[in-house]
Amino acid sequence: MSDNKKKNYRMIIVIMIFPFYLIFTIFFEIILGAVIGDKWDKLVTLVDEKIDKKI
Repeated sequence: MSDNKKKNYRMIIVIMIFPFYLIFTIFFEIILGAVIGDKWDKLVTLVDEKIDKKI
């Protein structure tokens, strides 16, 4: 009986946490994409220019 209750409790926790996790992940990716994406683009273009100069 207690084992079954534990399973139900775990499922409830997963169901409650999952939407928050999903929202947090999307939010985190948008922020990181906005902050790092710009710098990453600059870095990639910088590296591309250096490679082009070497070639």
